[in-house]
Amino acid sequence: MSSANIHTHNYLTGDTWDNECFTSKGQRKYSDKHMNRTNRQKSQNNRLSNTDAKIIEQGKQRWQEKCNSLVTSRTQKKKETKPQTVNLNVDFLANFKIAPVVKADQLVSYRTFMGFTCPCFPESRKNITSENILQDSLQNVLNIRSELRHPNRFELLFPYLAYSLQRKSPYVYPDLSLSVLISSRVQDAVQQNVQKTIESEPNAKMEKVLKIEKQRSKKIIDRMKACISYWSVSLFGYSLFKFLGLILRSLQVHRSQLNIIKDLEKKGHPIIFCPLHKSHLDYIIVTWILWIHDMRVPYVAAGDNLNIPIIGPILRAVGGFYIRRRLDTNGKRDLIYRSVLQSYMQELLQEGQSLEFFIEGGRSRSGKALYPKGGLLSVIVDTFLQSCIQDAYIVPISISYEKLVEGHFIDEQMGLPKQKESVWGTLRALLHVFCGDYGNIRVEFPQPFSLKEFIESYNIDNNIAMPNLLPALTPPVNGVSPSSMSSSLSSSTSLCMFNVSKEARDLVQSLAEHIVYSSVCSTVLMSTNILAFLLLTKYRQGATLKELADSFKELTDLVKSRNRDIGFSGKSEDIVLYAAAMLGTNVLKRNFTEIGDVYFKPAISLPSVFSLSYSSAPVTNVFAMESVIIGACFYAGNFGLSDVGNSMQRTDMSVKREELFAAAQVLCQLFKYEYILSLGCMQIDDIITDALDLLVMDEVLRIPALEVTNRSSKKGIDIFSLGDEDDFLQTNNTLMVNTSQDECIEKLKFYQQVLMPVCEAYLVTANHVKTLMDSDMEEEKFMTSLHNNTKERAQRNLTKCSKYILCKLPNKIT
Repeated sequence: MSSANIHTHNYLTGDTWDNECFTSKGQRKYSDKHMNRTNRQKSQNNRLSNTDAKIIEQGKQRWQEKCNSLVTSRTQKKKETKPQTVNLNVDFLANFKIAPVVKADQLVSYRTFMGFTCPCFPESRKNITSENILQDSLQNVLNIRSELRHPNRFELLFPYLAYSLQRKSPYVYPDLSLSVLISSRVQDAVQQNVQKTIESEPNAKMEKVLKIEKQRSKKIIDRMKACISYWSVSLFGYSLFKFLGLILRSLQVHRSQLNIIKDLEKKGHPIIFCPLHKSHLDYIIVTWILWIHDMRVPYVAAGDNLNIPIIGPILRAVGGFYIRRRLDTNGKRDLIYRSVLQSYMQELLQEGQSLEFFIEGGRSRSGKALYPKGGLLSVIVDTFLQSCIQDAYIVPISISYEKLVEGHFIDEQMGLPKQKESVWGTLRALLHVFCGDYGNIRVEFPQPFSLKEFIESYNIDNNIAMPNLLPALTPPVNGVSPSSMSSSLSSSTSLCMFNVSKEARDLVQSLAEHIVYSSVCSTVLMSTNILAFLLLTKYRQGATLKELADSFKELTDLVKSRNRDIGFSGKSEDIVLYAAAMLGTNVLKRNFTEIGDVYFKPAISLPSVFSLSYSSAPVTNVFAMESVIIGACFYAGNFGLSDVGNSMQRTDMSVKREELFAAAQVLCQLFKYEYILSLGCMQIDDIITDALDLLVMDEVLRIPALEVTNRSSKKGIDIFSLGDEDDFLQTNNTLMVNTSQDECIEKLKFYQQVLMPVCEAYLVTANHVKTLMDSDMEEEKFMTSLHNNTKERAQRNLTKCSKYILCKLPNKIT
């Protein structure tokens, strides 16, 4: 092929040339051709008006500014990018060789884990755990799409329905009514009631009375028992996806904690779930989470006040069994009801079923954990002591809410009686809930522990032999002395107890305190908790957004230093704005200053202050022990913050260590029904010392320099000369309260404010009791009188904490 037949086309300019262009003669032809094309473009541009040319030029400039370096001339060659070079000098190579190797696990972020069980359970602490407990991420159970792997079209269109249908339920939930009715405990109780009836009514026929008592026991179990079915639980779980998805932003759980429970379930022993009770949602959240993760649905002990139309059957179908708030009626022990309840729970445990009940008895009206009750827990202990089960695992649970769906029990805090649940009231509440935003919920499952290990450890620590805790024999009652009666009705820890030993009571109470203590220590603090605490303790008169954000960050860091986890992340200012929106305008007023800054002012008037008090309660548990130490310092040193003068005249106050410890022990005993500050297996002096060390690290307290003196120093002997150890005397029995610095004064005020409302509430209550020493009064009337007296004192400004003190008054006598 000749060179004249070869043509080349330039796709950038549209020109076509042949291979002659690449010869010397061809170069001249191409140059002439290119010049002609340029002249034609110039003549064409000259014909354009000046306005059009200006518009075109502006368009080119804007295009170049927008695309920057991407726009190049058609004739401009692209620059070749050269790889970056590193100057490998001697220092660089030396540092590279000396620096430690960075491994992949060093780049993993670890979260705070608060739920380790008490050290008195070494086996549970070591074995019931997970290797990835600190690394596994949190799971938002409302986000189901992330759990569906390779979803098909149906799963994409209906993710909640598809996920609900995929849940596995290989578990059996038998009907135990017959087993309960024929149990020896129930039969003996029926016989005792028949004997009492015949003695009180000599003309009554035994057959008729026996029939009536048996029918009554059957009605009790029919009204009490749960009726769990797979389809009911699946339908209920699907409905909760829709309902909770409307009112919540997220519901977060820890994957490793649930994996631990799933491994425990494989061992075949019953699992006892004991959540702290704050809301009616507690009933269903734990059950729902376990169902989502393919675990056995527990039987949940609920009050019979929830056994109302529509709501009652629904809860019964998903595991709820109903018990009376008061087991006895008319002041008489209802032995049949107690025996049916205990037999039903014991049969469930023997079948390997899981149980869930609230160890506090009822919902907390103050936001802090209530002192535990050992009623239902005693049934678990009694079942183990009678060797009906080999072991059981106790799982404490803590649920943190940013905002409660029921509100903050304002009416009950004001002293008004509790409104009875009804169908219409429940429906109205649901409609109100649908219109609200309740933020995020965090559920924590601390480390479970073995009931068997706890009892063995308790017996060793208290030098108690196992037979002392086993059921004791009782003499025949009214001639009825079946062998089963002594073993079934005389348990030392059961609901049907006759002879209750002090060791048995202490055992159940110690177990209950361990559960509550573990739950409280694992409670996650939400943004609304910290903001409400700041507003009540530091900014009652209000603060700007910047002041709140700075204090919020400091308090958050202080909480983390106490090994507590938080349920939020991000910039402090954004978190404060979000928490303020969650608290609501009725609680926190938002204004603007003259220079345009956002200014927040809390509503500390009645009844709005109850919402702040409720939200701030979880934070007080974190600093309760430090507040006790500061109060003990003021008492032992016989001074207060009002005694501190100006900064020029301040001197540190001294406190004797022995007097400080004695006062702190008294305060811990005084507040045992408010806060569980220590457990029976712990040494109270060690707890006080740990809190003391935290205050020393915070520079609130100061340990003076250790004085070392020699008994022979008066004779001129050098103190560093050789001699016996007894020659040296170490004296360090004094602590100094740092009152010479303004920063430390603010910290003292902070710790003092934590428990000041509780102390003042105790003082007001004691003074009111003193005025009524010579008169008898029913509990309800006394509580009404106490609330009215406190309101009057607050209105007259006779209390330092003003109306905040009402939040700390008890709702009933413990």
